[in-house]
Amino acid sequence: MVVDKTEKEEDQIPFTQDEKSESEKQPAPLDIVFIEKEIPKHIKPKSTRLTKPSEALRSPYKERVVQLHEKKHTIEARIADWIFSANGDIWEPLFKTASGRTTRRIALETFYPNEYLHAGVITSWSAVLNSEELYRSSDSRARLFGLCNMMGGYNLSKKREEFMLENFRLNMQSILCDSPFSSIKAVEMLFLPILQDKHFYLLIFDFKTPAIEIVDNMKYKGKLKAKHATRVRMMTKVLLSYLKKESPKMYANIKDLEPTRLELPWGTTNNFADCGVFAMRHMETYHGKNRRWDCGLSTESKTQSDELADLRLKYLRKILLADINMLRDQVKSKVEEFEKLDKAEMDEMRVNAHKRIRERTKEALG
Repeated sequence: MVVDKTEKEEDQIPFTQDEKSESEKQPAPLDIVFIEKEIPKHIKPKSTRLTKPSEALRSPYKERVVQLHEKKHTIEARIADWIFSANGDIWEPLFKTASGRTTRRIALETFYPNEYLHAGVITSWSAVLNSEELYRSSDSRARLFGLCNMMGGYNLSKKREEFMLENFRLNMQSILCDSPFSSIKAVEMLFLPILQDKHFYLLIFDFKTPAIEIVDNMKYKGKLKAKHATRVRMMTKVLLSYLKKESPKMYANIKDLEPTRLELPWGTTNNFADCGVFAMRHMETYHGKNRRWDCGLSTESKTQSDELADLRLKYLRKILLADINMLRDQVKSKVEEFEKLDKAEMDEMRVNAHKRIRERTKEALG
């Protein structure tokens, strides 16, 4: 893949060389966790929860939204070149949070243009956005970002409601650990990404200005696609059961609401592969119906396709170099190691990279 390499001074600074830690060797499921009946061991105690910084350290001093239409950074090209070389152990963890959320190399390879993003990417993106809530300004909504399919696994129609509720509760406990919030009671907006039939969309619960909203990049007539209606109803029902115990006030505010679908000027009719990138952009930029929303994307066009391709590189970089990523120094070292390879060897890796990524993804997912 050829990536523009417009350089900035900061991009010329070498990555910091740090001692590498041992990579995890055992493969783990790429998809969102499917929790049984015991609390996951990776959930960290409340004493290590993220602590909100002083007002001086919050936005606008820390840029939280990836900017479109900016010149590409060389560092983005360097990371993309390494990831898209489709080389190395597909199960190698490259993103890991203190709570144990892990995303492996093969999931990140699906950032390649026109590929369907893997659910593991949304897992890491939610963790990054949750950690950045530390820096929200005092007038911003308190937002919490969930995992794909918080109720656990697939074939949900065959599972008991109490089983789905337990999975939801444990997943909620885990994502709160990667956020500055001690409980759901502190949250004003809850974003739940849904992956269904290879398509990502969002189910958003606004507790401050009560609303249940569906955000989907695909245009269609009516409030909700029939095939999505069942999943949305099930997710809403399970959340209400959860809130009824955890926060009766929040439960009362939304229990009688019907989901509404937001109309998006940048919505699409023919772009299917970028649904995950759209979902990431919507998660990053939406702050509720009380604020004017423009995610920065153009209407469906060649320009929009270029913008989405640019976001893939920017989001890949942001995830891997995020402060919350405990493996970020290893990532930096691995990029530098890759760049020491013979140029002919690197060029050979670039040939048929897309084909190899698809083959590796097929191998991983079976």
